[in-house]
Amino acid sequence: MHMRVSQPRDSSPNLQSEVTESIRGAMQKFLGKPVTPPVVPTDEVVALRQGDSSSPLRENMFNLTLWFDDVLDVDKLSSALGRLVEIGNWRILGARLRANGGALEHHIPARYDEKRPGFTLTSASYAATLAKTLPQASYHPRVVCTAQQLDQLVQHAARPTKIDDWLYTDRPQLCLHVATFADATAITITWPHTMSDLSGIGVFLEAWTAILRGDETAVPELRPASEDPLATLGSRVPPQQFVHFHRQVKIPGLLRLAFRSTIERLFFPREEHRLVCVPHGFLAQLHAKAQEELHDIDGPAPGFVSESDVLLAWWVRAICAVLNPRPSQTILLVNIFDTRPILRETHLPPPSFYLGNAIANSYTLTTARRVLQDPLGRVAAEIRQALNQQRTLEQVEAQAALEKLTWERSNHPTYLGDGGMLFQVCANWGKARLYDMDFAGAMQGNPGPKKKPSFVHTTRYTHCSSWRNIGVVLGRDTGGNWWISWNLRAQLWPKLERWMEESVPT
Repeated sequence: MHMRVSQPRDSSPNLQSEVTESIRGAMQKFLGKPVTPPVVPTDEVVALRQGDSSSPLRENMFNLTLWFDDVLDVDKLSSALGRLVEIGNWRILGARLRANGGALEHHIPARYDEKRPGFTLTSASYAATLAKTLPQASYHPRVVCTAQQLDQLVQHAARPTKIDDWLYTDRPQLCLHVATFADATAITITWPHTMSDLSGIGVFLEAWTAILRGDETAVPELRPASEDPLATLGSRVPPQQFVHFHRQVKIPGLLRLAFRSTIERLFFPREEHRLVCVPHGFLAQLHAKAQEELHDIDGPAPGFVSESDVLLAWWVRAICAVLNPRPSQTILLVNIFDTRPILRETHLPPPSFYLGNAIANSYTLTTARRVLQDPLGRVAAEIRQALNQQRTLEQVEAQAALEKLTWERSNHPTYLGDGGMLFQVCANWGKARLYDMDFAGAMQGNPGPKKKPSFVHTTRYTHCSSWRNIGVVLGRDTGGNWWISWNLRAQLWPKLERWMEESVPT
């Protein structure tokens, strides 16, 4: 295993850097607390934007692993990254994260070199083959493995897992590890949530692959990190106009939620993060049936529902079925979406891309009875209706205003629903097109045909109270199969597998 840096890319260790880190390590051990690296006078210091520095974002770090069924050239990957961090505002990828009192700052080196690289890229090579190890799609939906099982194949011992791993080191924001096998390559990207949401990582991958194929003109232009165009979001519309303003959970309800969470963890301390494959043919059948149901309910002009709406409705039903809530219990689905398309005309005009966090929530409030007993098409239509209603400029503004008001008054995010609700939180990464990223330019030898990921998985490191019933729709692979990554009480997974077996049409 070796360290690769942006420029120059020499794998030999830097003595001065090692000595500096050794001194800081000794001081940390002596003082019993982390020691912040000294400020470099030539660094450009930029305060993090308001929307990137909240407590929930500080407490979450992500790994995203792209698997390829071929061996990629690590030197080509590193060289292309080295070029990217030198282009315009893409230099922000190499910023060092620092705390100044209670605020966070980016410290951007004046130049990237061996001592202070624009990214870290470690690599490891293994003789093993993975053809029979990686999850494969089947004809029926199934739970394939845990995310931790996949992580064990590609993990790097020194990778960051908490924000202190950036704050108290000279580590760039962007960290990568490339594991090569006899027949496969896994690229793992690690970043703090304060750097970007997944849409931003998707655009980063587009920029990286553009350089790999020799097309720098296709690298998207980034908005300067010193600009905070979303700082005024929520100032034009009062919070009372948010469609669910009246459903805020008050203090008694919050206390009840906290008590229920404590009881859950007391009696069911184990949780597991697993991956689920929903095959193309199965979901196509569900989608067709859902459309028929809506036609029967709404007549000749039924409302539109997408495959992902039906997938999410089916998944919400699956979770409710194994948790067995009371029929009258409130079910809250929090569907996270990207606000950039909505804010194009007001806050985020093209052509510059906003690398940061630009997300909002669509809230679907229903009951367990409706989720479990209504036609699946009707449940999917509720999810679509909530998206259509809340994915507007007025509602995004009103939701932002409500969030600001709640933080100012209570120092916590907004909770909607009631103290007895069962909530599920989903981020749909399908629009980031992770399975469409073409890394043919990193093939060994001359570039061949398109080389897209055969599999994608993610893990999240969180240092707040870990949420259950939360996960990600990773998107559709090249075979049209959908993949879900989800965190649940460990004892529920066998029940969920049985429910999925029983849900397959005969």
